Amino acid sequence: MKEQNQEFTSWMEEQDLAMEHFLQKYESLVWIARKNPTQILMNEIAMAHYDMVEKKWPEECKLLEGDAGDWHHGFNSGCLATIRAVEHPLGFIKGMEDFPFLDT
Repeated sequence: MKEQNQEFTSWMEEQDLAMEHFLQKYESLVWIARKNPTQILMNEIAMAHYDMVEKKWPEECKLLEGDAGDWHHGFNSGCLATIRAVEHPLGFIKGMEDFPFLDT
Protein backbone atom coordinates (compact mmCIF):
# COMPACT_ATOMS: atom_id res chain seq x y z
CA MET A 1 0.00 0.00 0.00
CA LYS A 2 2.84 2.38 0.85
CA GLU A 3 4.42 1.71 -2.56
CA GLN A 4 1.13 2.52 -4.31
CA ASN A 5 0.86 5.78 -2.39
CA GLN A 6 4.39 6.73 -3.43
CA GLU A 7 3.62 5.91 -7.06
CA PHE A 8 0.45 7.97 -6.92
CA THR A 9 2.26 10.88 -5.27
CA SER A 10 4.96 10.71 -7.93
CA TRP A 11 2.34 10.62 -10.68
CA MET A 12 0.55 13.64 -9.18
CA GLU A 13 3.81 15.59 -9.02
CA GLU A 14 4.42 14.84 -12.71
CA GLN A 15 0.92 16.02 -13.54
CA ASP A 16 1.43 19.22 -11.57
CA LEU A 17 4.66 19.93 -13.45
CA ALA A 18 2.99 19.30 -16.80
CA MET A 19 0.04 21.52 -15.85
CA GLU A 20 2.39 24.30 -14.76
CA HIS A 21 4.32 24.02 -18.04
CA PHE A 22 1.18 24.34 -20.17
CA LEU A 23 -0.25 27.08 -17.97
CA GLN A 24 2.93 29.13 -18.40
CA LYS A 25 3.03 28.41 -22.12
CA TYR A 26 -0.52 29.47 -22.90
CA GLU A 27 -0.48 32.45 -20.51
CA SER A 28 2.64 33.69 -22.27
CA LEU A 29 1.31 33.15 -25.79
CA VAL A 30 -1.98 34.88 -24.97
CA TRP A 31 -0.06 37.74 -23.34
CA ILE A 32 2.05 38.24 -26.48
CA ALA A 33 -0.98 38.20 -28.77
CA ARG A 34 -2.74 40.83 -26.69
CA LYS A 35 0.18 43.26 -26.56
CA ASN A 36 0.83 45.99 -29.06
CA PRO A 37 4.50 45.88 -30.19
CA THR A 38 4.89 49.50 -29.06
CA GLN A 39 3.77 48.54 -25.54
CA ILE A 40 6.44 45.86 -25.40
CA LEU A 41 9.23 48.06 -26.79
CA MET A 42 8.53 50.81 -24.26
CA ASN A 43 8.93 48.56 -21.23
CA GLU A 44 12.16 46.73 -20.32
CA ILE A 45 10.41 44.05 -18.29
CA ALA A 46 7.87 43.41 -21.06
CA MET A 47 10.66 43.21 -23.63
CA ALA A 48 12.58 40.68 -21.51
CA HIS A 49 9.44 38.58 -21.10
CA TYR A 50 8.70 38.79 -24.82
CA ASP A 51 12.25 37.65 -25.65
CA MET A 52 11.97 34.73 -23.22
CA VAL A 53 8.66 33.61 -24.73
CA GLU A 54 10.00 33.88 -28.29
CA LYS A 55 13.04 31.77 -27.37
CA LYS A 56 10.99 29.18 -25.50
CA TRP A 57 8.16 28.78 -28.05
CA PRO A 58 9.42 30.19 -31.38
CA GLU A 59 7.13 28.17 -33.65
CA GLU A 60 4.01 29.11 -31.69
CA CYS A 61 5.00 32.80 -31.76
CA LYS A 62 5.45 32.69 -35.53
CA LEU A 63 1.98 31.18 -35.90
CA LEU A 64 0.55 34.22 -34.12
CA GLU A 65 2.07 36.48 -36.75
CA GLY A 66 0.80 34.56 -39.78
CA ASP A 67 -2.44 34.78 -41.74
CA ALA A 68 -4.10 32.44 -39.26
CA GLY A 69 -2.83 34.40 -36.24
CA ASP A 70 -6.33 35.13 -34.95
CA TRP A 71 -7.20 31.44 -35.11
CA HIS A 72 -4.06 30.49 -33.16
CA HIS A 73 -4.74 33.20 -30.58
CA GLY A 74 -8.23 31.79 -30.12
CA PHE A 75 -6.83 28.29 -29.74
CA ASN A 76 -4.27 29.47 -27.17
CA SER A 77 -6.97 31.36 -25.26
CA GLY A 78 -9.18 28.27 -25.21
CA CYS A 79 -6.32 26.12 -23.93
CA LEU A 80 -5.57 28.65 -21.21
CA ALA A 81 -9.20 28.86 -20.12
CA THR A 82 -9.47 25.06 -20.01
CA ILE A 83 -6.29 24.68 -17.95
CA ARG A 84 -7.49 27.33 -15.51
CA ALA A 85 -10.84 25.57 -15.18
CA VAL A 86 -9.27 22.24 -14.22
CA GLU A 87 -6.03 23.25 -12.48
CA HIS A 88 -7.49 23.05 -8.98
CA PRO A 89 -6.71 19.91 -6.96
CA LEU A 90 -10.39 19.03 -6.75
CA GLY A 91 -10.58 19.11 -10.51
CA PHE A 92 -13.27 20.44 -12.78
CA ILE A 93 -15.96 21.00 -10.12
CA LYS A 94 -13.68 23.20 -8.04
CA GLY A 95 -12.44 24.96 -11.15
CA MET A 96 -15.98 25.77 -12.20
CA GLU A 97 -16.51 27.86 -9.06
CA ASP A 98 -14.73 30.68 -10.91
CA PHE A 99 -16.68 30.15 -14.13
CA PRO A 100 -17.24 32.20 -16.23
CA PHE A 101 -14.48 34.38 -14.77
CA LEU A 102 -11.61 32.57 -16.49
CA ASP A 103 -9.95 35.70 -17.84
CA THR A 104 -7.07 35.18 -20.17
